[in-house]
Amino acid sequence: MKTSIKLLSVLAVLFSGTSVAANGSALIPNFLTDSPSNFYSYFYSSNITSAPVEVTVTFYDASGNVVIDTGNDPSAGYFRAANYSFYIESTAGNSINVTIDAQGTTTISLQSFNSKNGYGKIEWSQADSQTRTAIIAHGRSYRTLSGYGNSYAIPINSGVEF
Repeated sequence: MKTSIKLLSVLAVLFSGTSVAANGSALIPNFLTDSPSNFYSYFYSSNITSAPVEVTVTFYDASGNVVIDTGNDPSAGYFRAANYSFYIESTAGNSINVTIDAQGTTTISLQSFNSKNGYGKIEWSQADSQTRTAIIAHGRSYRTLSGYGNSYAIPINSGVEF
C-alpha cells in the first residue's frame, strides 16, 4: 500500500504539467568606468541556444551597492546596450534586464561621468527546462588617451558557457 502511494505521488509530480525554467549565472570579476579618463567597460553575452533567453545583469559598486540607472534609455546614462529584443533598466534590485534572441549577442557597456568600479553578476533563464547552458560571455575595459587605445580582458566563467 505504501509503495503504491509513493508511486502515485511520483507519477503525479512527473505528469502534473508544471515545468521548471532552466537558469544559470556567472560572476563578472570587475568593471571600471571613468569618463574623465576615457575608461569604459564592455560586456558581451551570446545566446548559444535556439530560443530567446532572458538575461539579468547586476553591477555592484566598490561598496557593494547595486549600480542603477533609471533612465531606461539604452543609448544614454550609465548603461548602453545593443542587439537585444527587450531592454529595461533597474528593476527589483537589478541593473539591466534584456532578452537575447536565439544565437544572438548583446553588448552592454558602462559609461559614467564619474568614476565607478566594482563587480557584477549575469543571470539567465529560459522556459525550456532541458537547457543546461545558454550563455557564453566575456568583457573588456577600454581606455583611450592621447589618441591611443588600450584594453584588458575581463574573463567571465573562464570563457566557458554557463
